[in-house]
Amino acid sequence: MKELLKDITLPFALIALILGLALLFIARRQASNAGDLAAQGREAVAQVTKKRTHTTTHTQDNGAERLGVTEYIVEYEFAHPDTRKVWTGSATVDPKVWESMEEGLHYKVTFSEVDPSLSSLFDGEEFKSGAALADYLGEFLAVLGVCGLVLDVWLRRRRPSRKNGPA
Repeated sequence: MKELLKDITLPFALIALILGLALLFIARRQASNAGDLAAQGREAVAQVTKKRTHTTTHTQDNGAERLGVTEYIVEYEFAHPDTRKVWTGSATVDPKVWESMEEGLHYKVTFSEVDPSLSSLFDGEEFKSGAALADYLGEFLAVLGVCGLVLDVWLRRRRPSRKNGPA
């Protein structure tokens, strides 16, 4: 059993560490997006062009299809107030928010003056929430990965126990 633990500790530790670092990178990017909208954000009027859902599916071993998570997506477009160039965006929203929005209706959008492709129907709150979640999970996985590396080093340095050896 100890040999199996020695064999699997390092790969699991490295996977957790890599995933944790990747999530921390995503968190920093999401926080940067929120910061850009707060610092350089402008407002415009967006029109919801499409509401759709996307449900993941999984085929089980017996061939039956199992439904997974459903995402509620709102697509919109807006014209830059100065250039009149049309930009598009989309947001994955809570089912209640999705139900309350209607295609063809207009909503306030916040967009980055520097990069109008960065936009939000919710004043950048989705970027802040995404950053907080990715940061929390990233920190957890990174710490778990480091603990796994420490455990791996400890397991490899331990002397094998002697059963029925000389006394």
